[in-house]
Amino acid sequence: MYLYLSNPVLLLLLAVLKMTGNAGEWQTVRKRRGAGKARRQSQGPGPSRQCGGLQDEAPDSQGIKERIQGAVDELRTAEFWDACKKLTRGCLMESLVTGAEEAGDMGASGGAVVTSTEPDCASPDPPSPAADCAGVALDCVCYGLGRFSSCASSRYQLALLLLLLESLQIPASRCYIYDPMFSNAEVGILEDFGMTVLTENEEGKRPAHRPTLFYLIHCGKALYNNLLWKNWSSRSLSQLTVIGNSFRGIEERLLTRDLQRDYKYISDESQQVFNSRAQMLGVVREVPFPDSPRYLEVFNDTSVHCFPTERLRALPPELWDSPAEPDYQEDLEIIRVGEGGQRR
Repeated sequence: MYLYLSNPVLLLLLAVLKMTGNAGEWQTVRKRRGAGKARRQSQGPGPSRQCGGLQDEAPDSQGIKERIQGAVDELRTAEFWDACKKLTRGCLMESLVTGAEEAGDMGASGGAVVTSTEPDCASPDPPSPAADCAGVALDCVCYGLGRFSSCASSRYQLALLLLLLESLQIPASRCYIYDPMFSNAEVGILEDFGMTVLTENEEGKRPAHRPTLFYLIHCGKALYNNLLWKNWSSRSLSQLTVIGNSFRGIEERLLTRDLQRDYKYISDESQQVFNSRAQMLGVVREVPFPDSPRYLEVFNDTSVHCFPTERLRALPPELWDSPAEPDYQEDLEIIRVGEGGQRR
């Protein structure tokens, strides 16, 4: 029989008392170095829980690019990617169609953000936006990607972004990307991919002037709230397709008072208006990402959100009057202008 002991006093005591002629006596055995690591590795090499700290002063940029390409190649053959591609295309197509209607005859009224999760966007084999919306210029904006040079989760999120740009035929130069924690080496890698790296922290307050895919995986709540505030009109909201944390999940996790005080553009406080008119409408169409054990922690709680025009049109116009810029009373989960995040 063996005991695994780490207390040095007990180890010394048992070593003195150990008897060698009897197979039934207790013996001390030191824990084999690396055994715990081997057990963890045997559970599978999935991309979760592999985030490290800051990268070395002299990073291997070529090696990082190869790891990114490896993640792209892996995702490309996964059923997970195929499902993500179809539902994103479907939601983006809906935004393109409703956005065109909005630009044609709605003007700049507005829309409230009450969420509903529906599978409408995930129809099988939706048409390609590039094929059905010839001449439509699509933009992509990515915030909060993280340190992809040292974090496997961020690397897989970047890989999915690259696949989306390719699938939706969005030129890399029209993918605007920012994270205050990017190192100079990471900026260089993204620029080598052809992306436009923003130099200023917008805190998510970016208006959409054309149909735009916002890619905000696992970002702070304030980033989503700021984005919605900056686009608080029916014309602008109809231009948005947002891939990020589930709005419904945010609503369910926060106390109502915190939601209505700090995150009213995400919250469903406008249901008060709907209740008085018997119009409990869900304005955001939200479709969750497919479940995947391998990519669970990389894309958990992620949904695609779009804003159909027919839902925006049904809202009372007073919902859009003078939207106040968010003023947060709690510690935020984002880095604000002037806070940290210097590049290395």
